[in-house]
Amino acid sequence: MQLAGKGREHSGIKHYLLKAYLQQAFKELIEEGKVVNLDAHGNRPKRPVHFDNNERLQRTEQ
Repeated sequence: MQLAGKGREHSGIKHYLLKAYLQQAFKELIEEGKVVNLDAHGNRPKRPVHFDNNERLQRTEQ
């Protein structure tokens, strides 16, 4: 039996983990020089892409 609201908690955790995995993947791509964040104005070690600000990424020629 599932308690009311429990599904939302799990989907929130999944959403958080998905964002964390995406941040890590984009961080690795940026470090490898395969992707550039067009809207970042400096190095961001923890959150290289701010999804909420609709930042743009561009694939490089490498």
